[in-house]
Amino acid sequence: MTKYDWLLLVHILGAFLFLSGSIVAGVLALAAMRRVVPSEVALLLRLTRPVVVFVGVGSLVALGLGIWLAEYVGYGLGEGWVIAAIVLWALSGALAGPGRDENAARPRARRAACGGR
Repeated sequence: MTKYDWLLLVHILGAFLFLSGSIVAGVLALAAMRRVVPSEVALLLRLTRPVVVFVGVGSLVALGLGIWLAEYVGYGLGEGWVIAAIVLWALSGALAGPGRDENAARPRARRAACGGR
């Protein structure tokens, strides 16, 4: 395999980690919202923590190797599609920001732990 092949492979693996991790974290969070038993809510929210690591790692790998790959092939960072890809990457991080606010989930978790009071 050439260097290009390796860069492309790892870039796509990073994008897969980012996308699949986002889907799994979203499904687990939605499942936690539908539960009433505090132990089930806590378990599902606890399961999202390692998945979020995959999302972050995949995001950084996809961005870093995507830029490296574009430079390696001969495209500059000024190309329209490269700028659009970086803007979409930043937008995905900005949209994920409100979901990472752990303080927003604490009152609900506290109510669930107190038996709904």
